[in-house]
Amino acid sequence: MRKLLTILTLFTLVFTLTLTAKEKNSDRSKIASLLKSNVLELKQFDGNRIAAWVENTGQYVSYHKTGDAGLEWPKGSHKTADFAAGIWVAGKVRGTGELRTAAAEYQSEFQPGKIKPDGTPDNAEDPRYKIWKINKTDLFNPSDDYLNWPVEDGAPWEDVDGDGVFTRGVDRPLLMGDQTLWMVF
Repeated sequence: MRKLLTILTLFTLVFTLTLTAKEKNSDRSKIASLLKSNVLELKQFDGNRIAAWVENTGQYVSYHKTGDAGLEWPKGSHKTADFAAGIWVAGKVRGTGELRTAAAEYQSEFQPGKIKPDGTPDNAEDPRYKIWKINKTDLFNPSDDYLNWPVEDGAPWEDVDGDGVFTRGVDRPLLMGDQTLWMVF
């Protein structure tokens, strides 16, 4: 009798733990469905003497590519200056005064793309939400990124003819320094 009682108690305990685990996994899947999509692109900013991995999620120094510090200076020296860094944003909600923050540091709360007028995020998988990279060499031998510079998404440009309207072939992307990276997140 005692053996039977022990087996029944053990069975009840295992059954209860199994149900609890299923409930927790169900909760996790509900939470996971609310999380942002993971459309991560990394490009290296390698202008001048700096080498830094940049993500299209707000991290301007990322360790995700190498697992090591994301910023090397001087470039090629294997000396690092920063492990991870990104943009931090804070603001108050109109009407309620509620304070909200978002950050990109070791992980990011941003995703590629715009916020649409109805407040929902645009499709993060849209190819135009990549990292656009232009260099001084593009002035003489234009790359695809230079030729297709995303002015319609807010990328800075130089108004060569002074008419206030971006005209491809006349106006050009604004190159700040030796290299410019542009992304929307």
